[in-house]
Amino acid sequence: MPKAKKSERASRPLGEVVSRIGLVMSASGHTGNEIARRTGLSRQTIRKLRTGDFDSIHLDTLALLCREFDAEVSDLLQYENP
Repeated sequence: MPKAKKSERASRPLGEVVSRIGLVMSASGHTGNEIARRTGLSRQTIRKLRTGDFDSIHLDTLALLCREFDAEVSDLLQYENP
């Protein structure tokens, strides 16, 4: 597939990256405190991740979650086309 020109890319509507982290956490059956203890992340960070109250995520945090839940990045984040 040929690469789109910059002006063409800018004019197309963006999709949305949707967090599925809260669903994965809930399905694990672990409490937020347990997840915080096991990952070393703060309880506040766990709460924000569980509720989706974040705009960005550090790659090392994503890696910790993948390891903790034996998950792939695509299990935690999903791209939805516009």
